[in-house]
Amino acid sequence: MPGFWGMIGTATGEVVTFRISVTNSGDTAIDTMVVSDTFNTTLLSFLNATGTQSSASGNLITWSNVGPLVVGGTTNFQIQFRALASGVGTNVAVSVPTITNGIPVPPVTNSVPHTNVNPRIDIVKTLVAPVGRPAAAR
Repeated sequence: MPGFWGMIGTATGEVVTFRISVTNSGDTAIDTMVVSDTFNTTLLSFLNATGTQSSASGNLITWSNVGPLVVGGTTNFQIQFRALASGVGTNVAVSVPTITNGIPVPPVTNSVPHTNVNPRIDIVKTLVAPVGRPAAAR
């Protein structure tokens, strides 16, 4: 959504929604995984998320028992925040899966930048002339 003066951003006070999609692109079913989301608490305040998170504390939201996830399967989470202040931040998602036979799978990280803006204008109208007296009708 285009913002003021060509900027793309979220106005302070507005709700910001992120989606995390985790897809099993391998050839083995994933038994369980931990999915986490970190954010800048100066810029965003956590409101809610789809899927019941295991915890939401400070700048970290965690879903600790996600799965199983079949080959080609996808699970999605949506997280809503309130934009608190102007600035540029990065929201980071991490998934740490395990597979059924116990072979470790490396964590996967992805991030998305976001910008909060506080567009404002002021307008002042001032009498310039005549000065010191009311205008006279002619």
